[in-house]
Amino acid sequence: NVWGAAKVTAAHEFKHATQFATSRWSEGGWNEVDAVWAEELVYDIVNDYYNYLSGESPIRQPTIPLDGGAQNTGSYEDCVWEMWMSQTWGVEFIHDYWEYRQTHTLVSVMNSFEYVMNQYGTTLTEGWALFTAWNYGTGYRAVPGVGYDEAEDYPAGNFLYYTSSYPWSVNGSVQHLAANFIRLLGLNDGVEGTVDLDFNGADTGNMTLSVHIEKADGTGTIETVALDEFNDARYSVQVPMEEIVWMGVIVGNATKSGNSLGYTLSVARTEALPEPAIAFDAESVTVSLEEGQTAQETVALLNDGEAGSVLNYDLEVWGNPPVDEPDKSVAGSTLTTDISTYLPGTTFDVEVTVFNGSTDGEWIKDLDMDFPAGVTVNSATNFVGGYYGDLVHDGTVGDGVAINWHGTVGAPQYGVIRDGESATATLSLSVDSGFSGDIVIPSVIGGDTYGANPNSLNVDVVLNQASPELVVTYPNGGEQVYVGDTETITWDTFGGVDYVHVDFSDDGGVSWTSLAEDIANTGSFTTTMGGEGTIHALVRVSDANGEASDVSDAQFSVVLPVGWLVVAPTSGSIENGQSQDLTLDFDATGVSSGTHQAWIRVSESQEGQIAVLPVILTVTGGASGVDTPAVFALNGNYPNPFNPMTKISFNLPAAARTTVEVLDVRGHLVRTLHTGVLAEGAHELSWNGRDDDNQVVAAGLYLARLRTEGYEATVKMTLAK
Repeated sequence: NVWGAAKVTAAHEFKHATQFATSRWSEGGWNEVDAVWAEELVYDIVNDYYNYLSGESPIRQPTIPLDGGAQNTGSYEDCVWEMWMSQTWGVEFIHDYWEYRQTHTLVSVMNSFEYVMNQYGTTLTEGWALFTAWNYGTGYRAVPGVGYDEAEDYPAGNFLYYTSSYPWSVNGSVQHLAANFIRLLGLNDGVEGTVDLDFNGADTGNMTLSVHIEKADGTGTIETVALDEFNDARYSVQVPMEEIVWMGVIVGNATKSGNSLGYTLSVARTEALPEPAIAFDAESVTVSLEEGQTAQETVALLNDGEAGSVLNYDLEVWGNPPVDEPDKSVAGSTLTTDISTYLPGTTFDVEVTVFNGSTDGEWIKDLDMDFPAGVTVNSATNFVGGYYGDLVHDGTVGDGVAINWHGTVGAPQYGVIRDGESATATLSLSVDSGFSGDIVIPSVIGGDTYGANPNSLNVDVVLNQASPELVVTYPNGGEQVYVGDTETITWDTFGGVDYVHVDFSDDGGVSWTSLAEDIANTGSFTTTMGGEGTIHALVRVSDANGEASDVSDAQFSVVLPVGWLVVAPTSGSIENGQSQDLTLDFDATGVSSGTHQAWIRVSESQEGQIAVLPVILTVTGGASGVDTPAVFALNGNYPNPFNPMTKISFNLPAAARTTVEVLDVRGHLVRTLHTGVLAEGAHELSWNGRDDDNQVVAAGLYLARLRTEGYEATVKMTLAK
């Protein structure tokens, strides 16, 4: 009405006065964008600006550049640009923009907005993907809680393309500071699956891709798609296909000027295959033989998956545990950083974010980070973001320090970061100029122990050295090699690297063993794989002068072969509800007395499942070492069965670094009884039936494992009730 018009006019003109006082109207037509925004800020109930949105606004006509193209300026209808920013970051964002304009009147308006966005931790390109998605979700396409506060009352924008038939593809182009709206219908026919996008954009410019989704339950979401340096992406929409009512794909061009950018978009509906599930008809296999005897056992491998599923499996026999014990409580939790590289001799800030991925209600109460020597922590904030408070920094700073963050609430002492939540801390780090290679920071995410055991997760935070002159190419993560095999480690060098060091780690980079020092840089080094097997192997190659270094991008596996067990068949297909008999052939010829363990590892590629079946062989009559202490032997434990104490005896042929551990029948570590150098001869260690946390373990079958360099043996023990 007329009074509403009078009110918003007063707000509009008053804002013009403040613009003039601030920057003498150096913004041109952009001042109308700001003045219309002020109308809504001061008199929200009037909504006179709705009249502008039906014109050439970014909502109604998204293909028109925000700056008007040749006009190089926004105007009244572009007021939603500032509304998006103030509803995203608060009115303070607009205030900060005008503070910047006060002293930078010669800077273009879009460069000014981009500057303030950078101060708020984002880029114009990242912001454009969200802004254009908000503009799509208006009118009849509005979803409560997604986008503008008044999105339902805005007009719906014009879509350039639409389809309800798949697969579908389109070639298009989009002007600078503009967008194309593409409407996808008919996605939900009750079939489970994913919507897959294949986007090929122009090789130059700043293109964006996002999706706006309304789900069957009435909620919705926006997903932004990360494009590579050539503006390309293959992306599976995260919302399952069967939950999508409709979806908009928004192709944007965040480039501030220039010609239109072309693209090709393909959309496909990919129906989910029925999921198989690996199962055995036994929890473990135990066989006792005299030395020299053979035996055969049969185990059924089953597909317990969904109706219609097919289990395509591969099978291997490992002499070392093929999987870690699952971290049930905080499994899925992550620790990430906002930067991925560093330069030696610099000081910089890094934001570290912990995400609680617990599936059983475990809350995070501790975080530990162990920094390597040469990396100085100057300061650290608390981890902020948990519903019940912060993880509080223990105050430790310095070179190569170990830091703890801790936070609890209530009684008993629950954690402060609930499942599904994230919290972030900012650390100031200085790296010595002589530091070389990746910064690997072993870290532990600790739960509050009120979910299932275990209650912690070991993760590594890695910052790669920027512009490396040396890059490991093999093994570089995910490979599988075998103890005793000859492997060639390879790397590429850029620049003058004459001599290198080659190191190996079997514990994910916590400790390193030298394979070669000061060898000529030929780009490769051949070695025979040793050790006891691991799934946490890494290779590091370093310039002998300490100027460059690189580590395998991810961990790989070293498998310990098993000579006394052959399993067949090693691959095949099993339909749902069916099984395949596995034949296990045992041969104790030449096998020493004692208990030996192997693991049958079955994997399938569709769902990435891995299942493990422990196999235990007890041999009698072989070399025991009881009367000849100068040989390696694990003699067993006494008493057996026992409760709660037993003694484990063994012989060593020479002084050696020795590890004695207690495992459960699936190969998971229960207790470490000894790690360190022991003298030649007979030894005896006691176990009291408790784990490494001093908790009483359940009655049942356990294994004592003795490991030294070149030797390993296990013996079966029974903890009675």
